[in-house]
Amino acid sequence: SGATNTTYTVVNAQAYDAGAYDVVVSNPGGSVTSSAAWLTLMQTGPTCCSDPARNLVVNGSFEVTSPAMTPNNNYDFGPPNDAAGVVNGWITPVVGVAAQIEIWCNLFEAIPASDGTNHLEINAQLDDQTVSQVVTGLTPGLLATLCFDHTGRFGLVGGTYNNDFTVTLSGGYSLSVSLNPPTYSVGGWQHYSTSFVPSTSTVTIAFRGKPHYSDGSSSYYGGAHIDNV
Repeated sequence: SGATNTTYTVVNAQAYDAGAYDVVVSNPGGSVTSSAAWLTLMQTGPTCCSDPARNLVVNGSFEVTSPAMTPNNNYDFGPPNDAAGVVNGWITPVVGVAAQIEIWCNLFEAIPASDGTNHLEINAQLDDQTVSQVVTGLTPGLLATLCFDHTGRFGLVGGTYNNDFTVTLSGGYSLSVSLNPPTYSVGGWQHYSTSFVPSTSTVTIAFRGKPHYSDGSSSYYGGAHIDNV
C-alpha cells in the first residue's frame, strides 16, 4: 500500500483489500521484512441456510419433480435406473452396472426429510458413488459457508457406526471432511457447517459414499442421508 505510518487502517474494506500485508523496518544498518499478516473479509447477514435468496446451491433438498415420486417410496438416482436421468442441480456418474444412489421420499423407512419432501441416500451399496454440483456466483475473497444436514441409516456394526461418507470442495477452494453420523432417531438430523474464502467464483461440492464392511464381513452396508445443502 506504500503506507509509512506506525499503524495502518483499511477503511470500508472490499474484496480487493483481502490478502497478505507485511511491514518493512529499515535504518542505516539495513532493513527487515516482517512475517505476513492475512486480511480476510467476513460477510455479515443471515446465518447459513436461513435465507434461501443467499443460497447458491441449486435444489439443495434433492427434490424430484419429474417423474413425481410416490409418497413413502425411494427413487434410484443415475442412469440406467433413473427414468429421468437427472435430479435438478446434481449429477452422479455411472459406476458398475448402475448408480445405486437413491432419493428418498419423506418418511420412507420412517426417516423424514430435513427440508422439503426428499433427501439423498448415499453409500448403501458396494459401488463407490459420488453426487456433485458445480456452484457458481461466489465472490472471491469473501467468506462463504457450506452447510447441510445429515443422519445415518444403520446402527452400530462391529461397535462403530457404518454410515460414513466424505464431503469435498474443489475448484475455488480445497476441503475434504469425513463424517460418520449416528443412526436416525426422532429429531436426529445432524447439522454440519464450515466457512471458507473462495479464490474463484466457482466451487464443486461432492458427497462421496465410502462402502465398506465395518464388522469385517459382507453382511452389512453403510447408509448416510443428506439434505438441506
